[in-house]
Amino acid sequence: PYAIRELISSPSDYKIILMGGGRKNLTLQKIFKKYFEDIEKSKIFYDNLLGILGAKEGVFVPNLTGQTRYFYFLNKNTFCITEPIDGNSAVPGNGNTVAFNVPDEETGNKWHQTGLDHGGVSTEDPPGIREYENMKMYLAYLKDPSGNKICAIKVFS
Repeated sequence: PYAIRELISSPSDYKIILMGGGRKNLTLQKIFKKYFEDIEKSKIFYDNLLGILGAKEGVFVPNLTGQTRYFYFLNKNTFCITEPIDGNSAVPGNGNTVAFNVPDEETGNKWHQTGLDHGGVSTEDPPGIREYENMKMYLAYLKDPSGNKICAIKVFS
């Protein structure tokens, strides 16, 4: 898990996710780090989960101070899982969600099931279409093995 308070209070040490393109095209941009106590278990989870979206296995990039980190590259975006750098225990953020774009509902359902098969836990409503005032989207929510909340998303025009 990661602690959003640390991300906010130490901006020189971390880069925070930026969502771009407005509501019609939500994408991960820059680098987003999630902290994990069991990094190897998390790597297996994300290797499989992000593989559904076309990412290759996480690339091992050790931190200069010795923490294990794995980077995933997909569509000009980077996702990183890392052991806590500050030496404290990792804790999940409350109210934080990382969204991964999927091309369609079928891919989103496969993404969700792959997450469940590799230690994730379904959270919120079951995967499916949600309709809001001026927006229709597909959402599939999971908590990864460390308790971080993630989702697959497809926004319909």
